[in-house]
Amino acid sequence: MRGGMTPLTGDLAMDEAARRIVASGGKGLPVVDAAGRVIGILTETDFLRRLKVSSFLELMLRLLTDPASFSHRCHETRVADAMTTPVVSIGLDADFDEVMRRFAQHPGRTMPVVDAAGRFVGMLLRKDFLAALYRRSCTSMATEVAG
Repeated sequence: MRGGMTPLTGDLAMDEAARRIVASGGKGLPVVDAAGRVIGILTETDFLRRLKVSSFLELMLRLLTDPASFSHRCHETRVADAMTTPVVSIGLDADFDEVMRRFAQHPGRTMPVVDAAGRFVGMLLRKDFLAALYRRSCTSMATEVAG
């Protein structure tokens, strides 16, 4: 889990949210209410959906061929109007099987980690989970070979 990430709020403008997502080094951030409970998630995919394209490459090609076709203005749209909800999250005490089930429930690459009250505590990135799984399997194989 990656801690120390600052979640978004629903009243934030999408252009500012984009700056925060980029600064976080991730592809999205959770959206929390006033009590810190996760109520949604805003990802690159949500931005693409608002721009009516399915991928970054499609966006790039449209910008090159018809830049006037974009009418969406991120600075005028609130995060609450674009976020994905309900969000698939994972509890702090989740085991391996639960993490696998949760990732299988959605196509995203990240999941907010929440405490028992649903408050945001960190992000679980699929790539971090897979890297940990790989290290675990390498350690297990090395133990078997040595044993």
